[in-house]
Amino acid sequence: MAYIYGDIMKIDTTGASEKTAKQDKLTIKGVEASKKLAEHDLAQVEKYKSMITKVGKTKKIDPAVIAAIISRESRAGAVLNNGWDRAHKGFGLMQVDTQYHDKVGEWDSEQHIAQATEILISFIKEIKVNFPKWTQEQCFKGGIAAYDKGVRRVTSYETIDAITTGLDYSNDVVARAQCSGPHDQLLLGPHTAMNYGPSVDQVWIPDKGHTWAITGPIQGQLWVINLAETWASYGPCVALVWNPDLVHTRTIIHCACIYGNIMKIDTTGASQATANQDRLNINGVEASKKLAETDLARMENYKSMITKVGRAKQMDPAVIAGIISRESRAGAALEGGWGDHGNAFGLMQVDRRYHTPAGAWDSEQHIAQATEILISFTKEIKARFPMWSQEQCFKGGISAYNAGVSTVSSYENIDARTTGNDYSNDVVARAQWFKSKGY
Repeated sequence: MAYIYGDIMKIDTTGASEKTAKQDKLTIKGVEASKKLAEHDLAQVEKYKSMITKVGKTKKIDPAVIAAIISRESRAGAVLNNGWDRAHKGFGLMQVDTQYHDKVGEWDSEQHIAQATEILISFIKEIKVNFPKWTQEQCFKGGIAAYDKGVRRVTSYETIDAITTGLDYSNDVVARAQCSGPHDQLLLGPHTAMNYGPSVDQVWIPDKGHTWAITGPIQGQLWVINLAETWASYGPCVALVWNPDLVHTRTIIHCACIYGNIMKIDTTGASQATANQDRLNINGVEASKKLAETDLARMENYKSMITKVGRAKQMDPAVIAGIISRESRAGAALEGGWGDHGNAFGLMQVDRRYHTPAGAWDSEQHIAQATEILISFTKEIKARFPMWSQEQCFKGGISAYNAGVSTVSSYENIDARTTGNDYSNDVVARAQWFKSKGY
């Protein structure tokens, strides 16, 4: 079922104002501040995810927007006192104003989320009437601004937040919604042409193995399957395929990684030796997340190349990012593109003792070469351990990328001879984190 009020990813945004950013004592503002604020609320929002998704599906509105309003209005409940704001006027996760609406349900209930979402939708529709020449996305943003201060306060698109709380309400909510990460993920099957051309013939939903045929001409366009009726329930329902140029959807396309699902791989994360790089007093998966987070801003400089190579090589871009983070800290640990005492080259540290480096140290050619090396190791591990699962071979290939195939003797001791005794576990944990950031 389509989200019929617009595509949140197409809405322009300047993010949080300095005043809003100060809630968490941030020294930045704008979109990056909104991301940080949303990230701080993520664990709390997760508690309500199933209800948010259900309401979004029922009301045909993007769940990411509901989550973002919950984050902005109540910090996912953290700032409430028995469900109320300090003035005892705003009620619940989405702060329904009881001066204008009777509260419905408990403060953290599905009924409350549904009521607040209906209020948002009514504002979007009123904005559409007031501004008939606005695009669908402009009306969507206008409705979000009106949710905070009312329809009458929205007088132009240019000054959409001129009277909202913090002078940034709709811009901040949009930015938080956009940074929520992929919600509906679609993997394209192993027969898929990487240019998404006419040979695209099937799709599947990860983990459950449900597969649907795509019928009709593709005509070289990116087609998507609407997962609003499939992703949440994995039910035996009919899958709808749309041309995104004709119907706006929130489904995110990910090219298939044919070497395994990184999210299924077990991991113990970074060792203390690796965590000490950033003077962390923790280790394990949480340390890997912190290390990856430190590298994220630099990683964004290479995201388009990483994605392009991932698509071309049928490799998960998150794994490429995980290796770039581990090997070179996204370039920060290199001198003139070199590391490992002049033996390793580029973002992914291709060892010149065994390979002739291709391209510049931060180029697409380099990333492609290194990814091919990773793939070759993964294939060698598969030949060496034919009884291993696809994901075990994937992790083995990552380990071999660091220390060579011959050092992988068993799955239990997969990192026994890798740098820090944690290479594949750390890379997997970082990759899983980058996956949550849209890689």
